[in-house]
Amino acid sequence: MRIWLIGLLLAALCVAPAFAQGKKPAVLFTGALHHTYFAQPLHAEGIELHVGGDLAALLPTGKYNVAVVTYGFRDPKTVAALHAFMEA
Repeated sequence: MRIWLIGLLLAALCVAPAFAQGKKPAVLFTGALHHTYFAQPLHAEGIELHVGGDLAALLPTGKYNVAVVTYGFRDPKTVAALHAFMEA
């Protein structure tokens, strides 16, 4: 359970700048989310969540403030999309 709390805290810290700018935070997760420990608390705070999908296609859309990436580092298109997302 401790790892879930750490993950939730990190996600909350990542979306804080979006709240400060008046934007509705939107987080893209590459892996599955535990409904009770992650999804419910984040939704309760007004944070939009999207899980899975093609990162190389989703990141350039501009819909996400935060990306929590746990896999996909071997795909060159995904790596390039992540670099562009972090530089934006």
